[in-house]
Amino acid sequence: MNKIYKLFVLNMVIMFAFGCKKNSGTEVKKIVLDSGRKVSTKNSDSNKSDSTKKEETKTKEMEKTLNEKLDRYIKTVDKKSKVEEMICSGIYGTKYDKKMEDFLKATKPGSIILFKRNISSDKQLKALVLDIRALYKNMNVHEPFIFVDEEGGRVDRLKSVYGKTNSPSWYFKNKPATDYGKRITDALKHFDFNGGFSPVLDTQKPGNGIIGDRAFSDNYESVAKYARDVIDYMNKNNIVSVGKHFPGHGATYVDSHKALPIINKSYDELLNTDLIPFKKNFDILRGVMVAHILVPKVDNLPASLSKVWMGKIRDEYKFDGIVFSDDLTMGALDSYGDLKTRARKFVEAGGDIPLVCHKNEEMAGVISELLKVDDSRIDDSYKRIIKLKLEIGLISEIK
Repeated sequence: MNKIYKLFVLNMVIMFAFGCKKNSGTEVKKIVLDSGRKVSTKNSDSNKSDSTKKEETKTKEMEKTLNEKLDRYIKTVDKKSKVEEMICSGIYGTKYDKKMEDFLKATKPGSIILFKRNISSDKQLKALVLDIRALYKNMNVHEPFIFVDEEGGRVDRLKSVYGKTNSPSWYFKNKPATDYGKRITDALKHFDFNGGFSPVLDTQKPGNGIIGDRAFSDNYESVAKYARDVIDYMNKNNIVSVGKHFPGHGATYVDSHKALPIINKSYDELLNTDLIPFKKNFDILRGVMVAHILVPKVDNLPASLSKVWMGKIRDEYKFDGIVFSDDLTMGALDSYGDLKTRARKFVEAGGDIPLVCHKNEEMAGVISELLKVDDSRIDDSYKRIIKLKLEIGLISEIK
């Protein structure tokens, strides 16, 4: 990422966080900000110009300032509010009614995911998103991320209200990556969504109908390169890019909605295959979705509940964006406790936002269970979430 642009990003984030008022009007409601993720460079310090070194020094100073102010702010927020901010919840119905309002008031999830069950028309969907955002403003809590699964092809939730989007595989074969990024971004922004849980960073495998044309290609390097341009386009257009399904659903032949997929590869084998698209894009991704996949040669727990896998994401790949779980109500986790236990294990392992796409009636229990997690673990996730909301303009300032 251009260092001058990164400096601009940090300037804008700090302005939003500490005193700048939010812009009005639909065109400027959300300022276009890049994620500010670190980008690797082959240039040694000795080859850098004085101006480049000054830019890097100023950037580091601004990052330090922002982190210090965020740390002070976090101390003023109660633990229950932090836990609520971490939840991504599904909701039911196409209309904003009292039942939906009561649920959102009671749980205040910091993220909401919509499905086909929530969509009936262009006008209806825009109204629903608007009503949800208005409720949060009235409650005086941070505006939520609002997501929808939007990949194109078989996972095209907006098809009935925005028109068909071709599959990632079709785009890879026929169009440049920016065309795919633009199509997904335009569809999401049309309804004021913050992200589409895309792009898919899995690779196609013969006989794997679970992923298939949801992946760009069967070549790891090609997926990594094409996806990078997609991610870059999303970031620059204020969409939350989320790579999925780490560590690689393409290597499996089982649908995790129904059962637990198992990958019989070593970590070194994965590093040279399915992990390539992830490790080559962690530096610019805003989020990553961890799958319910078991890799016995790495850990005896599914990746979504594994401290080993979370440790690799944070320590080995140096990723400081948001780690999402796949939906915790999936059948793959049937043997790993009830819903609230799965959510706690995910967060204790190092995850930030647990997805609870169904079973609204159990949300209160999920929140209560997460209150048992160590305060520092909650604070780390909360800080990442607030930082990203500042970056994309969902939060205008923090006091």
